[in-house]
Amino acid sequence: MGKGKREQELEPVPTHYHWKQQFEIENGRVKILNRISKELDVEKDGFTPRPVPVTDFITEVQGHSITLGRRRGELNLILLQPKQQARAKPSEATVTKVLADRLQTNCSKKIEEYEKFFKKKNAKNLKRIRIRVDFYTENGENCGTSISVPIIDTGNKEIGSMDFYDANPHKSCVRGGRKVIMVSEYNLDKNVSPIFQVYDENDQHRPELDELLVQPNNDEYILKNQTIIFLTPKQPRLAEIQENLKNYKIKTACKKKR
Repeated sequence: MGKGKREQELEPVPTHYHWKQQFEIENGRVKILNRISKELDVEKDGFTPRPVPVTDFITEVQGHSITLGRRRGELNLILLQPKQQARAKPSEATVTKVLADRLQTNCSKKIEEYEKFFKKKNAKNLKRIRIRVDFYTENGENCGTSISVPIIDTGNKEIGSMDFYDANPHKSCVRGGRKVIMVSEYNLDKNVSPIFQVYDENDQHRPELDELLVQPNNDEYILKNQTIIFLTPKQPRLAEIQENLKNYKIKTACKKKR
């Protein structure tokens, strides 16, 4: 961390209590206080301790800020996802173990109350997090707290980004029937569908005019992995749009059904 690349040999093996990391700032120098496991932080022989330092300098405060990132001099945080109990090895971090550590309890009933938010249909919640930062003085007094905006796994098809890098062709006859192919950067969820939207000459979306457009038929488009294929429908009400906007554009987009 902080040198432009990860130095994994100096990092402790991630486990259930690494959801929280502690740092120490002294004279602008930022050090990490590593939490080392006697069971996990050993060499391949199973008993020789790995050379993981208890404290390690990682970056410096610049302009009253600690910059997160992958470049030299930045703090590179790697976000890891715990496994479900049924799929994990005994030594691996699981949702159950992380919650037990966070809640400071071994009460299975209490843990299950929270665990349900990360299982089955709610497993997608493991793909979005917020980072909370607490600052303390030398005396242990809290002097500041902040919580980040949600951080989402971009590549997750249920809640991640829908970045489309290609759509062809860009024109269609008002009578429809033109095959359009849209290609996404990431795999698409089954609930994604193509839509048309009206934009004015200033490239501002005019949602009140979208109802004058005939949208692609939900039963006729094909969705497969990163691709959507559909036929453009007839557009009999374009004259009504032009009555409201002399210059307009129709853009193709996608939406996820809730």
